[in-house]
Amino acid sequence: MSDPVILIVDDEEALRRALSLRLEDEDFELLGAENGQKALEIISTKHVDIVVTDLLMPDMGGLELMQKLHEWQMEIPVIAMSGGDVSLEFLDADSLLQNAERYGAFEVIEKPFKAHDLIAVIRKLLAERKQADT
Repeated sequence: MSDPVILIVDDEEALRRALSLRLEDEDFELLGAENGQKALEIISTKHVDIVVTDLLMPDMGGLELMQKLHEWQMEIPVIAMSGGDVSLEFLDADSLLQNAERYGAFEVIEKPFKAHDLIAVIRKLLAERKQADT
């Protein structure tokens, strides 16, 4: 069985790199994209098991990415990351998080977070999917 493919979508290259390094230690295959548009390009050409995306990014944020995946009927589970600055661009953080959940976010984790917390969410998601497939 091949390693699960995780696509990390965040406009902060340092965060993408740090998460990739940490998740590679967990036997995940990692892909990275700096925004939702780049993520869609990757998803259209490669198999992806899980998307881990920031909600707010230039060009196309995580919420719009999730909407596109929903429109395309692609059932790729999404773990959304939200920063403390969400209220700067949206009326309130709660409505952003509700929309993320509406478009199928498996879980929303708040930045900053510890890598082991994200790994635990990924493992939980993979276990639930494996159980659903049996």
